Amino acid sequence: MKRRTKKKIKYGIGFLIFILTIYLSGLYLIQDYFIFYPDRDYQSPSDIGWTQYREHPLTMKDGTRIMTWYAQGDPQKPAVLYFHGNASQNAVFAPYLKAYLDKGYTVLIPEYRGFGNTPGKTTEENMFSDAIEAYDFLKSEGYSPIIVHGFSFGCAVALGLTQNRMPDGLVLEAPFASLKQMVAETKLPLATFVLKAPFESDAYIQKVTSPLLILHGTQDKTIPFHHSQKLFSLAKSPDKTFLMIADGTHFLYKKGSPDLIADWIARRFN
Repeated sequence: MKRRTKKKIKYGIGFLIFILTIYLSGLYLIQDYFIFYPDRDYQSPSDIGWTQYREHPLTMKDGTRIMTWYAQGDPQKPAVLYFHGNASQNAVFAPYLKAYLDKGYTVLIPEYRGFGNTPGKTTEENMFSDAIEAYDFLKSEGYSPIIVHGFSFGCAVALGLTQNRMPDGLVLEAPFASLKQMVAETKLPLATFVLKAPFESDAYIQKVTSPLLILHGTQDKTIPFHHSQKLFSLAKSPDKTFLMIADGTHFLYKKGSPDLIADWIARRFN
């Protein structure tokens, strides 16, 4: 009986290990489909009636041509490098930046690989490297100061950029502390152990030295408010501001965030 019981336990453990291996392997292989939601139905500036922008493809060092939307403003005023959120494309967010255009700021919105009509695979490495090249493009055009503005997932890209280029100002609108923490909060068992792209914003923000503005809505159901609280507490920038948007949801433009941000930039850099 003891031998039979041990054999059953052995087979039981082996079966559990088999099931766990299949489960973790499946999570590893399909995780990109649950993390990135590219909008591939491309719309141009003329398609949406925003001709203040023009299409300006940039060729990355590896030869990939990414689409950017470029609105050239007053060269004596700040330029804004904007990284949009997930499940969208440039056409969705360009109109929200009207406050920048009204102030004469230059705006550059680079697309992510796999989004819109930009080819390639969406990865953490590609997002960060393309962000650097977009920033360097603005520098080569002679713009100064350059403000980097990220929204939602774009905040992770903005913070990834700061590990290689320190902008003159950084705006984080509805950021998450890290993708690992977001995944952990979904309570999907063991998912954090196979996460390929941790997007460690909570580590990156500790190296930011430029003026920092964080905005977050208290009723955000997409990225909980406490993520911004954590990032703000970790930030070591000598000039940091946290705007808590009462009753704000994930899309803070409904609460006037573009004007709030434009005014913050004007007070520091005009």
